[in-house]
Amino acid sequence: MTQVLTPNIDPPSRNTDKRLAAAAATVLGVTFAIHLILDFFYRPWIWASGRSDLHFADAFTNVTSVIIVASLMVLVERQKLWVDRATQSLIVLAPLVGMVCYEFMQPLLPWGTFDPWDVAWTFVGAALVVGIKRTVFDPLVEISTNRPHQPFE
Repeated sequence: MTQVLTPNIDPPSRNTDKRLAAAAATVLGVTFAIHLILDFFYRPWIWASGRSDLHFADAFTNVTSVIIVASLMVLVERQKLWVDRATQSLIVLAPLVGMVCYEFMQPLLPWGTFDPWDVAWTFVGAALVVGIKRTVFDPLVEISTNRPHQPFE
């Protein structure tokens, strides 16, 4: 006989599922709007003024991409992501590893150039995802389980 393992945390309820979807869609929309503002206004302004911004104007896409991918993961897989701490960590680790691997593969691509600032800003994006997860998504799951959320570390 096979033994069925019970997850550490109950999956979100139907109401929480809808709230998670709404929260993920909101984070996605706001991040996309910020991305467009940075792309159309901030980057040209920094380049024209010649100011130093720690290469943020060149690498903000890495920050917003990590947040957007994490929001899409929550939007699509919200029932499965809160099963245990390991799957919760995928919200941060999957976009982070994907973006960092892509950056290290850049020299192999005909149009690519490796930029260490892109890697650094990708980690900033991952840190923002941790903050968004803990302040936006985890409290919604906490409401449905009536117990404190279990942050991953």
